[in-house]
Amino acid sequence: MSNIKYRKDIDGLRALAVIAVILYHLDISWIRAGFLGVDIFFVISGFLITSIIIRDLNNNCFSIKNFYLRRIKRILPALLIVLITTTFFAWLILLPEDLYSYAQSLVSAIASFSNIFFFATLKFGYFSSDSTIIPLLHTWSLGIEEQFYIFWPIILIVAFKFNIKSNKQIFIISSILLISSLIAFLSIKNQIFYYFPFTRAFELLFGCSLAILMNSSNIRSEPEKKSLFLNILALTLLIIPLFADVHYASLWPAIICLGTTLFIYLGNSSQPSPIHKVFSYKIFVYTGLISYSLYLWHWPIIAFINYLSIEKTILVDIIIIFLTFILATLTYHFIEKPFRQKKYSFNKALSFLFIIPLIIACILLFIISKYPKIGYNYAISGYYTVRQAVTSYGYIGDYNFNITNCRNSNPNSININKTEISNCIKNKKHFDVVLFGDSHAAAFTPMVSSWTKPLNLSTVSFGESQDKIQDLIYKKDIEQSIQNIIDLTHPKIFIFAGWWSSYTKNTTDTIKYLNKAVKKVTENNIPTLIILDSAPIFDKKPNCGMTRITSLLNQECFNNLDLVKKDQKESIKEINNIAQKNSLVKTIDINKIICDDKKCYLSIDNKILYSDNAKMTWGIYNSHLTNYGSMLVGKLYMEKYGNPLN
Repeated sequence: MSNIKYRKDIDGLRALAVIAVILYHLDISWIRAGFLGVDIFFVISGFLITSIIIRDLNNNCFSIKNFYLRRIKRILPALLIVLITTTFFAWLILLPEDLYSYAQSLVSAIASFSNIFFFATLKFGYFSSDSTIIPLLHTWSLGIEEQFYIFWPIILIVAFKFNIKSNKQIFIISSILLISSLIAFLSIKNQIFYYFPFTRAFELLFGCSLAILMNSSNIRSEPEKKSLFLNILALTLLIIPLFADVHYASLWPAIICLGTTLFIYLGNSSQPSPIHKVFSYKIFVYTGLISYSLYLWHWPIIAFINYLSIEKTILVDIIIIFLTFILATLTYHFIEKPFRQKKYSFNKALSFLFIIPLIIACILLFIISKYPKIGYNYAISGYYTVRQAVTSYGYIGDYNFNITNCRNSNPNSININKTEISNCIKNKKHFDVVLFGDSHAAAFTPMVSSWTKPLNLSTVSFGESQDKIQDLIYKKDIEQSIQNIIDLTHPKIFIFAGWWSSYTKNTTDTIKYLNKAVKKVTENNIPTLIILDSAPIFDKKPNCGMTRITSLLNQECFNNLDLVKKDQKESIKEINNIAQKNSLVKTIDINKIICDDKKCYLSIDNKILYSDNAKMTWGIYNSHLTNYGSMLVGKLYMEKYGNPLN
């Protein structure tokens, strides 16, 4: 490998990767794991960069300065053009608080640590941040690569320095690192590590290890005949994961990395297979050549579309793809190629492409922090919002019991036992109203408070996130936990609330807990209310129509009632069955306030109702009411239908 030959099929492979990523971000349902295209990019990058480094080390001409000069010329010119354009639209579109977050991400993107920034700032899982509206989120992958290439050349240099020039020895080193990183990746549970450098290093190391292996003298000569089976296997390992139901972290990223590695190795032939010939077609090669610019441009466009709550119809998707390809083509020919071919000194390139832009970004961040309303977009028409996510039961009543926080005696136990309840409610012997449920119940606490206060009823809430409630169900602790609550609080009224559609998404088994829990309450002769869940807002954003920009677009900031009914059909059916069997049980439908006879709205009287909207990994949208929205719905319900607690 003293001479690294150009591989058309690798550019074709880049095309597959970037198309998968774009289609996934457009929410094309059949490309369920298109984000794995980034893993393909990582393997290719690891292979090519390591091949270049080893070639130069073998020829005694490797220079760290020249290495980073090439990386600067390769990455920063196109990135800066995209950042400049994105910053203008961020100023035009984003609300003040989001513009400030954007400015922070801008600094991190230029400084090549945006993955660390998102690792530290984003919330994942049940109370996840809405990542679909963050314009520079995609720069996390650039951060991973650049951080990796700070250390990887040093490892290879040290290996050569100490005469570890045997490719077998270097391959062993890289394989140990690959396995360690892969084990770390597979052992993690928290999605926050999606952006963590060490847990993503294995993808790059697949390519690095292949480059070292292919540089080894004993396999330098290609096999005379490539197995058709291996070529089909490589393609299968590349394609199948993109359509799989992939959860983080799983073996699927490792599988697609293995497929990419095998594809690259098998393509190193003077007589390429039919599969590699297809990937070498001009249309795929050209798409691969502009893939970096495609990747840079596509996501800010989609993020701004999402932010403006513009529905991604087929026509909108076509426009996004067309605009992305036009911008990428122009960027490739007028920015990428000229800067790569032009000769710059390291100091000049570092100054003009890195240091000066970074300083400008820092100044911009400072200005926005001092003058938050410097952007064009702002709230209008008395728009009122509380932007926090619902994370605790701190909104109603005398005491609020949180399953996790109060389980001091045994943090691994999910059962709500009497000792823990007693400690949390400070031995108070009676509460008029108990509210029990998941985070949607937490979002309804101001609503319940608007009903309890006029009647001077004491209240207490019990619960946690939906996954914790499901733990109670699976461990069969729900009935005993409910009895423990009743024994220590002696309520006059028991209220259940929750994200009911999530319990019936794949099966109705988990919502059966409600029947058991309600039965336990009514056995104690306690009137029981079940609050039906609020209407989801699907792909709309909470601030739809409530800002200067979105009002100019004259958007439809509502969802069809029939669509909401379809989403909640199974859960409402189960809850109605429970209520019909017991005269002590009644349901409260708050959507009679949020919706009219045809539409469900995101705001009432210019007051926003929802605090967030996140599409969960199992395919349904999770939307919580704001504190103010919850209270407003409660008051309007009471005015129209009377106090349900009376």
